[in-house]
Amino acid sequence: MTVAKEALTDPVTKKHVVEMLGKELASESLNTRHLKEFSFYITTQIPLGIQFKDENKTEDIVEIMAELQQYVPYMVEVLKDVYVPNIDKTVQVVETLSHPIEFAGDQKTAARGRGAQKAKTHESSLSGRLAGLVPVAADWHTKVKLLDVIWKFFYSSHSGGDFGTL
Repeated sequence: MTVAKEALTDPVTKKHVVEMLGKELASESLNTRHLKEFSFYITTQIPLGIQFKDENKTEDIVEIMAELQQYVPYMVEVLKDVYVPNIDKTVQVVETLSHPIEFAGDQKTAARGRGAQKAKTHESSLSGRLAGLVPVAADWHTKVKLLDVIWKFFYSSHSGGDFGTL
């Protein structure tokens, strides 16, 4: 077995090949059996477009989340058959499950998203309750500021050969 073939049978290498090349190019490099094993690393990106809504208003957040709700995957699961004596029939008990999708924004947007879900608590369907979306705070600016502080602390043009500096 050559070194290249050994590298393509390594699970970690396969993951990175699939991530870097994409599914079409990776299928030329990896055989399809191994590609199926690692297909969960490939994600689908969907452009969501622009919505001219004000995220500071709860009713607009409800409309934004209702629009994004169409991308939440659902699965219907039949739990069991139950006999109901009042109507003298057997009824199937089903449950609809959703796969949670993050709804990221700043802290205020995440709080308004949770408020929108609370406002829709009594809706009959999962999509009406906005159940598949999980509002989370994504503090991008805080992360950038932290990296800026680290850069200013560790970088010096006079310490090129020193250990632990940039």
